This record gives sequence, C-alpha cells and structure tokens, in this order.
Amino acid sequence: MKSNNFRTYIGLRIKYIRILRRLSIVSIANLLKITSKQFQNYEKGKTDFSLSRLNEIAEILNVNITLLIRGYKNQKNFSEQDKIFLINYARIKNNDIRNALFGLIFELA
Repeated sequence: MKSNNFRTYIGLRIKYIRILRRLSIVSIANLLKITSKQFQNYEKGKTDFSLSRLNEIAEILNVNITLLIRGYKNQKNFSEQDKIFLINYARIKNNDIRNALFGLIFELA
C-alpha cells in the first residue's frame, strides 16, 4: 500500500465529511491550531499526519476514526451520483435531519 495513496484516500474522506458537517477549513484549522493551508494539505493528501492528529480530526468531525480509514483496500472513485448526493446533502438546513440521515447511511454502509 503506497502511503501517498492512503493519505489521499483519508484526505478525501475528511473533506467529504467536513462538507457534510458544514464545517469550514478555517474553523477546523483553528481548532487544530494549524494554518488553513496545512489543513488543506491534509485533505489533499500532501501532508502526512500522525495517528493522534487523525484522531483529533475525527473528534472534530464527530466520527469514529475507523470511518476515516475504513474501506481503503476496496476503494473506488466517487461517481457523479455520489458528488450530487453530497452537494444536496450539504444543502439540508435542518441539522437534526442531516445528522439522522448521516447516521442512517453510516449504519447501512
């Protein structure tokens, strides 16, 4: 397993969950006490991160760390349908509905 592919995979998972949670790069970077550019490099898979840093990110995103690494060996590219779903999901304004839907999807996956 190439580490840069693994970093890219995790970075994309972080990015999509961040978007689903409606969190900004700046807000997460501030919580991590790093620059926005450093956090963007995590999302792009350009920067290695420690397990403790990954755990911090998971806590901020309010997900179990395993969600960020699950499925790497069976990965596939996001389809257009996946991207459309994410965009529309992010448009749901009611946090309770978004969180319930997120939990349902997590349980079904």
